[in-house]
Amino acid sequence: MSFALGSFLHTLPLTALAVVVLLAITFAAALIYHKHAVIDVAWGLGFALIAIVTLVASAGHGDPARRWLITALTVLWGVRLAVHIGWRGRRHGEDPPATTSFCRGRKATATRTHCAASIWCKASPCGSCRCPSK
Repeated sequence: MSFALGSFLHTLPLTALAVVVLLAITFAAALIYHKHAVIDVAWGLGFALIAIVTLVASAGHGDPARRWLITALTVLWGVRLAVHIGWRGRRHGEDPPATTSFCRGRKATATRTHCAASIWCKASPCGSCRCPSK
């Protein structure tokens, strides 16, 4: 079995776009609710979102049972992580350094860019499991 590099490379911009949209929504929610810790919840949701995007983008490649299993396990783990962090965060207030770095100036842009890049780089390899050649 060889690796379908073209199929994998096709999913990368799609997953990057999905993460950018997720973090834009997360940032809007943070501004609306004045609670910037929502970025922590977005981590788990980012993994789940990337798993779903790669499942859809890899249609026609690989073993369907394997693709669905990898997606289901990643989505379950990501949602569990988001719920756990969200629940834990309800008991604690905002972290002042995180709040100021997330919403002000150049540091805010760097923080959001770092979050997007981190989620994308850490979760995108799960898409490689779905790209064996036909």
